Amino acid sequence: MKQYKTIVNGATMAGMAIASCDPEGTLIVDRGNQLASDFYASMRADPMPERVIQGEAARKFEAGMKQYPSVVQDGKLAITEGMPALGRYAESQKLQILFDFSIISRQQDMSHFTLTGICRDEIYHIQAENYVDTTKSFAKQAADGMVTESLNLLIQKSGQDPVICPNARIHDFPTGGYYILEMPVDAKMSYPQMRKQALGLFPCTRTDSSDLLLKAADRICVRGRQSSILSNSNGFILCSCLSEDLLHAMERGEQFWRDYLC
Repeated sequence: MKQYKTIVNGATMAGMAIASCDPEGTLIVDRGNQLASDFYASMRADPMPERVIQGEAARKFEAGMKQYPSVVQDGKLAITEGMPALGRYAESQKLQILFDFSIISRQQDMSHFTLTGICRDEIYHIQAENYVDTTKSFAKQAADGMVTESLNLLIQKSGQDPVICPNARIHDFPTGGYYILEMPVDAKMSYPQMRKQALGLFPCTRTDSSDLLLKAADRICVRGRQSSILSNSNGFILCSCLSEDLLHAMERGEQFWRDYLC
């Protein structure tokens, strides 16, 4: 049985920051196959104001982003441009990540968590002192107030008039020639239903727009705020998506490590 000090559920921005504080003693497991799905797979666009970054992990990643000038455009994070910086960060920090990992069971005794899961047809039994869930699974329980969900669409500019949808937000990236349309969805629906609903609205939008739909986000974009850490017999809950932006998520992850795991 493999043993670690900490198991982190979710290769999220907060999860990677936690792991970067103790790369040898931390294992990240993720049911998907993409880094920072809380921001990247959902194509989340956030303002990136100039501010003093707290924490070494966030500062290192910010330095890596600055090597790609198109990542931040007009004060907003161009989420489609940041994956190279994210991959280099994970590699440079020697993060241990198991993608395509499905948790079968999680048990706790007086001093350890034992996690059983399957990853690419192989069964894993992993033991650790700490378990931290950084996914959006408990977002509604962890949020201070309301949680909003949307399906984001990547739109290529082909004309002067943008696509207009009721109650949707437009995040414009003029340098890249595209924008992200953040469309509210019914949280009671499954992802396939949400995607069908959002794409169904698209033809009903402003008809004089010649802009092109390039891609629908692979995951729902979740927004909200979590100011306190939840803990119970199942470990800690630190929802990475309940952050102001991806650097703030890393700051929260590193602060969590100092407060609870150091």
